[in-house]
Amino acid sequence: MGLISQIKADVAKSGANKGKILYIRADSKIRIRFLQELDDGYSFVFHDNFNEGINCFCPRNIDEDNECVYCDETAGVQVRTRNLYAWSIYNYDTKQVEIALWAVNQFTPVNQLISMSEAYGTIIDRDYVITRTGKQMETAYAVIPQDKEKFRNPKAKPFSQSAMMKILSEAFKYSDDDEEEEEEKPKKAKVSEKLPKAKKEKEKKYAEMPEDEDEGVPWVDKPKASKEKKAAAKKESPVTEDWIEDQLDENDIDEDDFLEYNEYESLEDMLELSKSEIKNLIKEYLDEEDEDE
Repeated sequence: MGLISQIKADVAKSGANKGKILYIRADSKIRIRFLQELDDGYSFVFHDNFNEGINCFCPRNIDEDNECVYCDETAGVQVRTRNLYAWSIYNYDTKQVEIALWAVNQFTPVNQLISMSEAYGTIIDRDYVITRTGKQMETAYAVIPQDKEKFRNPKAKPFSQSAMMKILSEAFKYSDDDEEEEEEKPKKAKVSEKLPKAKKEKEKKYAEMPEDEDEGVPWVDKPKASKEKKAAAKKESPVTEDWIEDQLDENDIDEDDFLEYNEYESLEDMLELSKSEIKNLIKEYLDEEDEDE
């Protein structure tokens, strides 16, 4: 079964380096050129759970005999497992070959691209301008085909399947609870001064916060955590700048606006916060945006 047929089947069911992953910010547009036909792209399995900080490329994409605690349901946490589809494209804004990675639903441009590929008999004979508007559940894409024109960059070549898997496995790293964690770094004075104030102002609000309807899990833990939750928090992997950037990208949050809102000068200043504390700040930022709108 061709990839387009597989995508259409998913439509029926559903109604490393991230610098190499195509990203379109909210209320912006990009110009791209597909370097391979839609049927020549690839389908990969991903696991995710926002509240647990899980968003990973399944290791069984590389070898079906690889261990995966999420596929085996032995991780002790519920995750969403779904197919994401990947194609090599040339991004005129970044002037590099990137991976267009999309799920099949009403919040991605995949259905429009399939229609255009079928109408023209190909997807690689012209550029496409893709516009993104809105955020989260309000996201919408518009795909505008340009005039048919020969692609004039012979150096831009599509990624092989193995190269694409390497990029995705590094960008969306797999980990499980048995991996050794790095020792926590001593807290910086600047961060430790900020935390008490933030907690006092927001503790009550977070304790009463409802569950996220889309994911079906709470966005944040309640301030008064049980001993079990505190013990689990100590075992969680250390916060990195890449991890914070991932959380901001997934929620379409501008990094500079987020830092200014929370009175931090850089992401490095936030490294001594726990993951749950950073997610609290993200939730508060999004709530404030919704109120302003």
